[in-house]
Amino acid sequence: MDATAVVNTVLTIDMNNFIKGALNGLSDADIAKQPSDQCNSIGWTLWHATRVEDGIIANISGKPQVWMEGSWHQKFGMAANPANRPMKYCGGVRVSVSPPAAAV
Repeated sequence: MDATAVVNTVLTIDMNNFIKGALNGLSDADIAKQPSDQCNSIGWTLWHATRVEDGIIANISGKPQVWMEGSWHQKFGMAANPANRPMKYCGGVRVSVSPPAAAV
C-alpha cells in the first residue's frame, strides 16, 4: 500500500467513525455558531482540518486538490483558489466559513 492509500484509509476511518457521528443532527446554525470571540465554529474547524488533509494528499499523490477538482469551494461559497489554505487563518485570524449541513 502506498503512502496516499494509507493516508486516505486513515482519514476515511476517522470520518466514518468520528466526524459523521458528531455532525449528525446538527443544523446549519449549529455548524456556523461561534461559541465566543475566542473560538471558531464547527464549520470553520472542519473546513480547516479537511483543507489541511486535502493539501497533504495532493502533495503526496501529485494530484490536484479535491477542493478544486470536486468544486468544494463552491459548496462553501469561497473562491476557487488552491492557495487559499487554512494555515494562513491560524493564530487569531479567522475567515467566515459557513457550509450548509448537507455539504459537510
